[in-house]
Amino acid sequence: MISLDTLDDVKRDFAKWRASRPNKTSKIPKRLWDKVFAMLEYHSVAEVTKELGVSTSQISAQRKQRNTPDPNSKSPLADNFLELNLSPSIPSNKSTGNTCGRIEIRRPDGSALTIGHLSEQMILQILTQFTQMVQ
Repeated sequence: MISLDTLDDVKRDFAKWRASRPNKTSKIPKRLWDKVFAMLEYHSVAEVTKELGVSTSQISAQRKQRNTPDPNSKSPLADNFLELNLSPSIPSNKSTGNTCGRIEIRRPDGSALTIGHLSEQMILQILTQFTQMVQ
């Protein structure tokens, strides 16, 4: 599920819940925990705890209950890390008119990683090794 809420939106949701809860020991509802974990994808734990008034121990307990991985622990994606063995670009006598390129990767949150000034040979090596890993 993609959350379009901002940290301020979630802070307001917590304020409304706190104002309307039957007693101070009421458990935080699942819908608010869902929003907490959505915010943790884009904000630090310190920022989320400060803004939303939840403790790190509450987050840890909820993470354990949900079996949600701790972002500070080893990522399961780390096992899929792809090491590229690239050789330096060798200038070619053949010019194709496009000797400089770039690779751009975009995340759903709009962040982008761009690697520029790559030769065609370097791009071909990266793509070849990347696609071989998937097959």
